[in-house]
Amino acid sequence: MTAATTLPNDPLPRSTDAARRVAGMPDDELHDFFLECRRRERAAAAEAAAALAEIDRRRSFMRERFLSASSFVAWRAGDSHRAAAGLGRTARALQQMPQTAAAFERGEIDSVRVRRLVDARVAAPDAFTADEDVLVERAREQDAATFVRTVELWQQNQ
Repeated sequence: MTAATTLPNDPLPRSTDAARRVAGMPDDELHDFFLECRRRERAAAAEAAAALAEIDRRRSFMRERFLSASSFVAWRAGDSHRAAAGLGRTARALQQMPQTAAAFERGEIDSVRVRRLVDARVAAPDAFTADEDVLVERAREQDAATFVRTVELWQQNQ
């Protein structure tokens, strides 16, 4: 166990390697580092979705006596059944959403925006296929609240 370090006027001790590493970064480098961490986190979520879709496709969860991929995720990953079902739904949908999947894999959009795009596709599959590129571009450009409103307006016009 390492001793915690504290910066002047800093009420929280820094006891992890990661905390110590970022504590010495200049502001611009710290900001870039944070944003890259978030991008990698989104890309990892996309990889997990692809893995879950493959587990579902192979039905490999049955080998461990689970009745569904969602049950497998809930038990093995510790997610709630509701969250696991949502992950499965998203994973399956992404297989039919190439531009969304690609942007997610690159970490350009987060899982909240991906779920909104999945909802849009479910609501109007043909229109979504035609407009996926525009909607994904809006997902990249807009803050979360604005994007939710954009998708709502898009759905109203379908």
